[in-house]
Amino acid sequence: MEEFSRKKLKSSMASVKSLDGRTYLMNYQNPYYLDYMLEKGVKNTADLLFKASKTITGGFPILGIPGRFACSSFNAKTPDGKHFLARNFDYKDSPCMVVWCNPENGYKSVGIADMLFMTYGFKRTPIKYKDRFFTLMAPYTVMDGINEKGLVIAVLEQKGKATNQSTSRTDITTTVAIRAILDRCATVDEAIALLDEYDMHDAVFCNYHYHILDANGGNVIVEYVNNKMSIVLPEEGKDYQYTTNFLKSAPGGDVKGNFGYSRYYQIRDNIEPKKGVMTVDEAMSLLEHVKLEYRHHLLKHRVTSLWSVVYNVDDLTLELVAGADFSKRYKFSIDSPATCI
Repeated sequence: MEEFSRKKLKSSMASVKSLDGRTYLMNYQNPYYLDYMLEKGVKNTADLLFKASKTITGGFPILGIPGRFACSSFNAKTPDGKHFLARNFDYKDSPCMVVWCNPENGYKSVGIADMLFMTYGFKRTPIKYKDRFFTLMAPYTVMDGINEKGLVIAVLEQKGKATNQSTSRTDITTTVAIRAILDRCATVDEAIALLDEYDMHDAVFCNYHYHILDANGGNVIVEYVNNKMSIVLPEEGKDYQYTTNFLKSAPGGDVKGNFGYSRYYQIRDNIEPKKGVMTVDEAMSLLEHVKLEYRHHLLKHRVTSLWSVVYNVDDLTLELVAGADFSKRYKFSIDSPATCI
């Protein structure tokens, strides 16, 4: 296991910068010990935080706030044949962070993390040094991302029973799985094979599915139904899919209040007439059309689309809108850490 380096830790924290008070950038240079996590196994969020405190920070405790969220995603291709995956990440209003990782024994990647999961919410002052300490959890709070091989993954919640597999395999939890796929997998098949090596344990008592796209246009939605992995492929004759917050492999009756169906039908009615072909601008317009914006009926906090993003697997870029403000759009590349292009 790589030795703890205070210099690398400080370099990672020093790289954090704000674009607009809502969107932060980070060039992550500190080791995050994925090999250790996968070898020892990670069964839940508390276990992840314990192992992160033991390794990433050199023994200092670190905190994180798991969350429940909604989300929408679809993959398609541009008129000139470039494949992309687009998604909204919907949750309690907070800043987001674009995170670049370049592990010694893995693929380079760039992804987006919810800073609330690092205990950093909205503040009127720029992020302070003491707040940056919690950004060391960034590799394990990424909710979607793309690696240098053109593989994209996005996680979405659905309202089924939380997955807790129990075999002889090593344990893994949601965000560690995302990190492992970005670091280790070049194709959809490799991502499926990796997930099949571990017992999945969903974070925070929810159920999640994973929309995955690779550079060849291969795409799947990986779900867990009654603790068994299920692979959803595109319908015959199609090379695109879309999903929100219900099981595609077992639709109907699994969603309380039919949560997610309305957004799903809106995406369907837009993408099907185009046969899965649209420009990035059209994809962004569709994300804007299905964004969420409301006050939580119990907790009274604002729920919104924290970010809307289009990942291009041919150009290895992403275009980002933060906080449902579609008047501002940023573009980033895997090869330009902490920089707009």
